[in-house]
Amino acid sequence: MWLLFSVFVLLTALLSAAYAGLIFYILKVWGQLPDAAPAAQQLPAATVLVPARNEAGHLEACLHSLCRQDYPGAALHVLVLDDHSEDHTAAIAASFSHLGVALLKMESHPPPEGARAYKKWALTTGIAHADTPIILTTDADCVLPPTWAREMAGQLGEGGWAAVSGPVLCELQPTALSRFQALDFAGMMVVTAAGLRSGAFTLGNGASLGFRKTAFEEVGGYAGNEQYASGDDVFLLGKLNKAFPGQVGFLKSATAAVQTQAKPTWKELAEQRLRWGTKNKSAAQGLGSLLALGTVFGLSLSILASPFLALAFGWRALLWGSALFAFKAAADYTLLRRAALYFRQQPALRHFWGAEALHTGYIALIGLWALFRKEYEWKGRRVS
Repeated sequence: MWLLFSVFVLLTALLSAAYAGLIFYILKVWGQLPDAAPAAQQLPAATVLVPARNEAGHLEACLHSLCRQDYPGAALHVLVLDDHSEDHTAAIAASFSHLGVALLKMESHPPPEGARAYKKWALTTGIAHADTPIILTTDADCVLPPTWAREMAGQLGEGGWAAVSGPVLCELQPTALSRFQALDFAGMMVVTAAGLRSGAFTLGNGASLGFRKTAFEEVGGYAGNEQYASGDDVFLLGKLNKAFPGQVGFLKSATAAVQTQAKPTWKELAEQRLRWGTKNKSAAQGLGSLLALGTVFGLSLSILASPFLALAFGWRALLWGSALFAFKAAADYTLLRRAALYFRQQPALRHFWGAEALHTGYIALIGLWALFRKEYEWKGRRVS
């Protein structure tokens, strides 16, 4: 029995060392990544695609922010892709037509029979309708800073990139759920930047994504990933990164950070993270991705399992589990402090310990859930 416990201690000690090495590597790459250079005054024409389904409560704020973009002349086009909304989403989009916002109703462009990747189909249809060399995407529940389009397109135009992933932050509200999401988003931006910069793993967020239309067409768009309802961002970035090595990166800019709404309930948060977990598991490419995901999941699961191991091994298991949690917390705080300072999310750090406990639990539980659950609810649909 004690031999088993000794093996557990040894394996989790190795996991902790690997986790510390991963955090150190991420912070090193983040520190080497330069801030985005100011975009030139002359920028190529760009189309912003806003896929929306039942977003009447958020779309107006999103479109107001897009109409206030600091972009030259009439070179920025906004196209809302209404995905069979059952509320007033389409009417809200149409009310912005005098400001140049166009509306495309997906009911007039049905997907192939049996298709379930509705968002990918909406984006594919929108890209086909766009007649600009640059495509930018965001989500209908986001508010975008005035420099967002300029900074994103600058990397794709003058910067010569094939694709760019931009920072997305969660709006901080005075609730435990919101504080957790705010810290989690800020930390994930540093991880995303390091992964894209190093090529070790591919992450991204469709709420702030840009690419050259010709690059999208060259890799076949979302072909090959239609079976997944989510992953329009990660799958596409992975394909572009493979086709255009060194031309896919992260926009390191606090002024271009997109603000998204925190999920208001635990159920909605769980569904979101299950969706992310499913797509990340399916999109994991290469040894680096597998090792990173396995290390984070393995350490979190070990910490969560330690109270149950105490039934067999007594207080030593609890003590070791507490040590693992403290070790992980120290590594996470180092990363989150750097992220919070850069993205001006310092107030969220005051709630670090609660967020850390939630993070450890959700990584383990959602990771297990994603391994076995094949369907989840998204925008009122049962998808996989």
